[in-house]
Amino acid sequence: MPVTRRMTVVLLTALLAWLATPSTAQAHERLTASEPAADAVLPAVPPRVLLTFSGNVVDPAPTLELLDAAGAEVRGGEPVVEGATVALPLPDGLPNGSYTVQWRIVSSDGDPVSGDYAFTVAAPVTAAPPPSPSASSSETSAAPSSTFAGPVGVVDGGDPSVGPWLVAGAAAAALLVAVLVVRRSRSRG
Repeated sequence: MPVTRRMTVVLLTALLAWLATPSTAQAHERLTASEPAADAVLPAVPPRVLLTFSGNVVDPAPTLELLDAAGAEVRGGEPVVEGATVALPLPDGLPNGSYTVQWRIVSSDGDPVSGDYAFTVAAPVTAAPPPSPSASSSETSAAPSSTFAGPVGVVDGGDPSVGPWLVAGAAAAALLVAVLVVRRSRSRG
């Protein structure tokens, strides 16, 4: 077997072995599901926010916050980590409106991963009982408004698994150029 072929086989084998080994860029956990879902319009207040990640969450104290339409934090329970999920209990009686879930965890490779998404609570509004004849007009109150801001949408930090494929493509291109240069130099000499 000529030296060029041997070198090509060794380099391709090394490249394939490298691609088959998980790299640090592939170790980032990513959000795979959420309850409520991004941009969902809910007919009732959910009992919790539940985030599911691509791998077990090793962060003992993840950040998981619920913000109202004005950007103020809605106080609920503390985030609870269980395997690949993080749950945030929500308080009862959230008013109708748009809410944003902001999260941040430390990935199993030690790098922080974060994101946010929005959902809307649009519970049916029951009309206030008609005022009694003895009630003055200042004592009556209007029913809560059923208008709400539209959902914000998902802000995604990108797919961290793309990095290894870009590196592998660049390595393969460099390998091809090296093989062609060696082949050309041997054919001239």
